[in-house]
Amino acid sequence: MKNKNFSKFECIDAGTEYCPCYLAKLGECYECPLLRGEKFCDCKWRGICKYYEYIWSTGNIKLRKTVSSKVLNKDMKNDILFLRLKLPHTFLIELKKPGSYVFIRPSSMPPYFDLPVAVMYVNETYNYIELAVKIKGPKTKALSLEKNSIMVRGPYYNGIIGLKNIENLNKSKCVLILSGMAQTSAVLLINELLKHNNIVFIFKDKLCPFFIKKYINSNKIEIQTINLNGNNWLKDLDLKDIDFIYVGGCRDLQDRIFNFLKARQNKVKVAFSNNNRLCCGEGICGSCEITISGYKLRSCKIQFR
Repeated sequence: MKNKNFSKFECIDAGTEYCPCYLAKLGECYECPLLRGEKFCDCKWRGICKYYEYIWSTGNIKLRKTVSSKVLNKDMKNDILFLRLKLPHTFLIELKKPGSYVFIRPSSMPPYFDLPVAVMYVNETYNYIELAVKIKGPKTKALSLEKNSIMVRGPYYNGIIGLKNIENLNKSKCVLILSGMAQTSAVLLINELLKHNNIVFIFKDKLCPFFIKKYINSNKIEIQTINLNGNNWLKDLDLKDIDFIYVGGCRDLQDRIFNFLKARQNKVKVAFSNNNRLCCGEGICGSCEITISGYKLRSCKIQFR
């Protein structure tokens, strides 16, 4: 990564207690040219210098928490497993931001059973989180069989791409387009938008169960059920006065909406669910790596400036 200019991108962990990370130690930092082995710094970071933080830490890396959580409730509907997990309060309060996710696995299973799951709901009063998992393969089947305790690793924050576009939204008109399991990432986002007096409209896919309704204040939201397949419904999407669009759905749905906005040269702010394969969450394994404009980017780490 030497001599690469990553000024268009930003690391989700920059400036947090988990910075510097192993990427800094290995000369792969997205933010700091000096940590990448370059001779001078031209970074865009305005906080505490990451290079000196790394020097002061003598190369020690702060690891994410891994805790054993008690299964308070487990329910299965339409091949979707709903979990309520007890967590320490200090851990739980770090999972309230839009885009928060954790890695989970049955306590009896080794770490390679870790599965990334969006945090759907956080209850600070009784210290539990709620998650939804589609049962598809060995990892999820193992979770469905667990009755007592589940290992939880986190916090992680890059479950949504475009978090910068969510900042400073106030009394704005926001449209959320939701389909499938990606709707789980919308609950914390909706709560954040409502907290800042934004007007929220939801287009939900008629072909998928809308199981997040119980977690949102639907009295303050206009919800419309439509068939999100194809592009016919896009013709009726009035972009006038829309300030923000969130797409929580598959890559095909995201691409169709991006192409729709591009064709109309609309500059509405956009965010979308991170659907890339997340395996370690630390930018190490490379399973989530994507290429944009010639840059190889680990999507568990990268946001756009």
